[in-house]
Amino acid sequence: MRFLCLHGRGTNSDILEAQLAPLRRRLAQHTLEFFDAQSACAPAPEISDLYPPPYLCWYEHGRPDEVSIALDELCAVLDEDGPYDGLIGFSEGAALIASLLLFDELAGRRPRIQLAVLFNSVVPLTAHPAGVQHTSSLLSELVHGHHDHYLALLKTDEQVDDPLAQAWGFSPAGPLRIAVSTVHIIGDQDPFAPSSQLVVKMCQPERAQVLRHGGSHALPQAGDVLDQCAELIETSIMLSSLKI
Repeated sequence: MRFLCLHGRGTNSDILEAQLAPLRRRLAQHTLEFFDAQSACAPAPEISDLYPPPYLCWYEHGRPDEVSIALDELCAVLDEDGPYDGLIGFSEGAALIASLLLFDELAGRRPRIQLAVLFNSVVPLTAHPAGVQHTSSLLSELVHGHHDHYLALLKTDEQVDDPLAQAWGFSPAGPLRIAVSTVHIIGDQDPFAPSSQLVVKMCQPERAQVLRHGGSHALPQAGDVLDQCAELIETSIMLSSLKI
């Protein structure tokens, strides 16, 4: 399969490629490609000590207009450089993938891919909240209880003190569900783990595979966890090709 990979906030495509290298060796028969977000931001924690800039994000504040631009950029790459069989994303990159798949479902479009692999996803944001009120909620409502982590993640707007007040996320309370096969890799020590669990609920349960491990908000590097990741991805690839 051919995968397009989306990095997390405060990193870039080269960093994600380095972080995914151990897993990539276990998926050697598949092609992984990478591309950069367009907005600059602060580096992710500890990243600047390990990797040089640029440090990039898919959206600065999480506003619907920014999410719309990020989705347009992703769709342009998929349309111009595709077809791709799957998408792999970490954190904000994983959330953008989920947003794309949910919007395609909302619009009644045929899925662009067969499989999405989501590492430590945060909440997928909406681009047009006024038109999807039955499927979305204010981000502050969705992340109640772990909102401090989002306050540190999103850039505060000059006119709005709380970035969670201007961002809208897809809600599992609505009827919308991602139709394609999904793999969810979640660290038990990840402060965003509750958000990752929300994303699992936005998928069709019979097509969603979940792997929990003892890590935090980072791509797994332990050999046994990587072996489990590769096995689960390979199984999902097989099932997605059979349309199961």
